[in-house]
Amino acid sequence: MDTFLYNIKNFAIPILFVGILFASIFLIFKRLHNQWSFKNKKKYRTFIQHFLIEITIEEFHKQKVKQKLQLFRHSIPFNSDWCKELIIDEMIRLKKNLKGDKLIIISLLYKSLKLNQYSSKLIGDFRAYKKCIGFYHFMMMEYKKKKHLITPYLQSKNDLIRSNANVTYIALTNLSEENLIYTPERISKLNVIKIMDIIYYKKKEYPKSLDFLLSSKNISLIKIGLKIRAFYNHRADTDQILQLLYHPSESVQTEVLKTINKLLLVEAEDKLLEIITSHSKKFQINCYRCLANIGTIKTTNFISDTIHEIKDVDIQLSAIYCIEQLNPIQAEQLASTNFELQKMLKHVKTVWK
Repeated sequence: MDTFLYNIKNFAIPILFVGILFASIFLIFKRLHNQWSFKNKKKYRTFIQHFLIEITIEEFHKQKVKQKLQLFRHSIPFNSDWCKELIIDEMIRLKKNLKGDKLIIISLLYKSLKLNQYSSKLIGDFRAYKKCIGFYHFMMMEYKKKKHLITPYLQSKNDLIRSNANVTYIALTNLSEENLIYTPERISKLNVIKIMDIIYYKKKEYPKSLDFLLSSKNISLIKIGLKIRAFYNHRADTDQILQLLYHPSESVQTEVLKTINKLLLVEAEDKLLEIITSHSKKFQINCYRCLANIGTIKTTNFISDTIHEIKDVDIQLSAIYCIEQLNPIQAEQLASTNFELQKMLKHVKTVWK
């Protein structure tokens, strides 16, 4: 016991004290370095912003721009990765606010400063987040020349890498079946929004070349195809949309209902009334909500005839909501036949409105 106490007193406590001292010094220096780094980046960011704005506003002269680029490189710590990152970030930010020929100037600067090589290096990095930053650079700078660097990651086992690689590849290629073949079956809502943004950026009107999406075997592509139809308010060939109500995937069926609702496809009413009772609870609830917008007297009569056969309370509520939206008088008449239906009608009037 005495030996143990002696070791603690003479060895453990001094070692612990020295360790705490070194950790404290390290944290202090790290904080000071971060503060210096923040101020330094802020200073150079302002300089980079002014340079990019100046060079894009002025009339383009190749020799003059070449001289300015040379001076620019020597005015900042250009060889530092954080500095290259700053330049690309500011290029992307500026590019979002430019149109026409000015966009080409930004792309030329990106290549002239060989920042495309830095982005390529990031894509080759072993860290997933670095790869995704490289993908983002290529996508925002519309750098198509090295898109082959992205191809190996289109079927990556890492979900983050695969989804970001696919979004970037779509952005850098033509919107065709061949180029969308590697789109994953499961894709995040965020990446769906990114793909929609890319499509709208490329095509201000509905792109007929994407008609193939609704007949794809890939669930993600079918859902994107439906979203595109709804976004562009494209009502042609509605039979193809309605046929997807029989698709085995419930997520596709749900997306079809959303599309019918947004496009106000009244021709879907008969088909929905025909299949509604043979589907899942979720589908039935969404279906009644859809019929609340496109339904006619056929829907209200259907609900009046079948409401007592519905066993699930949530589905009944949806049906009552639907009939109340389409024909409030008929809803009151139906509710008067049953106390439970009266409570449901009162509920949808007060809570669902």
